[in-house]
Amino acid sequence: MRRHALILTAGLLVATPAHAAPVIQDAWIREAPPGASVLGAYMTVLNRGDRPDRLVRVTTPAAGRVEIHEMAVVDGVMSMRPLAALPVPARGTVVLKPRSTHMMLMDLPRPLKAGAQVPMTFVFARAGAIRRVVPVKRAP
Repeated sequence: MRRHALILTAGLLVATPAHAAPVIQDAWIREAPPGASVLGAYMTVLNRGDRPDRLVRVTTPAAGRVEIHEMAVVDGVMSMRPLAALPVPARGTVVLKPRSTHMMLMDLPRPLKAGAQVPMTFVFARAGAIRRVVPVKRAP
């Protein structure tokens, strides 16, 4: 009986990841207006792990580059600046939304229309690469 308990315990330890991968939810890309070469992308990033992580890079074949941007209003003036990485706290959630922290798809080779599906790779410092297909939608 003791041997079975030991084997069961060892199996649970192997099956439980040391660091849970972040989850990308409700991701979408804003449809391109005519002539646009830059688009916004929005989503919720959940970290179910016990340690913080950082989103350090995002890539997609639909854009020359992707940047994470932070928007802020200071003294009535809106400004936007790129972030080197997006911190995601342990057991925390980060929401990327219009007029706030968001992603910018830049240097688009062609416009993206509503209904398109865009493959994206999200690279985290701890969890590594997570691939998702993100829909293009008209702005709500």
